[in-house]
Amino acid sequence: MANELIKYDAACKALAAAKSVDEVKGIHDKAEAMRAYARQAKNKELEIDAAEIRIRAERRIGELITAQKELPKESGGGLHEGGRPKKTGTKSEPVLSDSVPTLSEMGIDKKLSSRSQKLAAVPEKKFESQMSEWREKVSKEAERVTTNLMKEGEKERAKQSKINEYKKAAKDFSSDDIKIENTDFYDYAEKQIGNDSIDAIITDPPYPGKYLPLWEKLFETANRVLKPSAFLIAYSGQMYLDKIFRMKNELLYYWTMNIVFSKKPLIQGRNIINEWKPILFFQKTPFKKISDTVSDTVSFDYTERDMHKENWGQTVKPFELLIERFTKPNDLIFEPFAGTGTTLIAAKNMKRRCIGCEIDKQYIDLIKGRLADE
Repeated sequence: MANELIKYDAACKALAAAKSVDEVKGIHDKAEAMRAYARQAKNKELEIDAAEIRIRAERRIGELITAQKELPKESGGGLHEGGRPKKTGTKSEPVLSDSVPTLSEMGIDKKLSSRSQKLAAVPEKKFESQMSEWREKVSKEAERVTTNLMKEGEKERAKQSKINEYKKAAKDFSSDDIKIENTDFYDYAEKQIGNDSIDAIITDPPYPGKYLPLWEKLFETANRVLKPSAFLIAYSGQMYLDKIFRMKNELLYYWTMNIVFSKKPLIQGRNIINEWKPILFFQKTPFKKISDTVSDTVSFDYTERDMHKENWGQTVKPFELLIERFTKPNDLIFEPFAGTGTTLIAAKNMKRRCIGCEIDKQYIDLIKGRLADE
């Protein structure tokens, strides 16, 4: 199919030589099929060619329809809405020629018919000028998109290469201070972590709504295992904050820090440009004011994102900052949602002990490899 449709010049000549609407509609449909093929194949140049052929075919359909309408009635002119030339009969019930297919029979609906005739009405010089401008604009956009895709591909390839390196390095991981468990955090904490034994929980729970029940388990676990006046510090999206704050929670709400984005994603579900993310602070009773004065704003750079397949992971630096401000060297941190190990790496860098739970087995070697590589 590609060889048949890819020849732009031949398609344009065929359109100019076409004498019937049916013939042009065939070229139009082939161009549309090629456009779909080009999209799948990510061939932008072919997609542009196919799109232009389709536009030119629509204009040619309009020219032929207009020419047919302008023919004298005795020559078979004067199309009715069905598209077949009138033969004889009354105005309300025309008798149609059996030899000429209607526009609808050729797959030309009212919308395409109207669009085609409007295109045909544009003066030739203006049409060609506009087509030239359109092609230049689309070509530049296609080039930009292609360049961006190539950059993304190279970035993804480098990321995968790094992941493979980390997984190979996993066998070299050994630490008395950092513990990694491939298990559900709630079950692990219930069986393995004693009451009032954890200096801080620092985590980034998954954001989609289906994971909201994990917050109740997180609050329950934190209230049991945290030392008195210790903190649960958790990243959160804004979408479900109302639900999170209405959950059963015996911890005290302390504050909300904001992490400012270097890139600002559009939240489709709310049509909001998201410039920051909350970091929620909850304190186990009794309330105790922190000794040092800290800012409630943290900077964040997307270029430092980690290796999580859903791109939920966070950069290490803000976690190092949180660990530095809210724990002391050799404190024990619990991370219920280890992901690719960001909290564990930050804890290692800041000379803290850490227990991380990650339920997805594919990330365990990645975490170990990252820790071994640090």
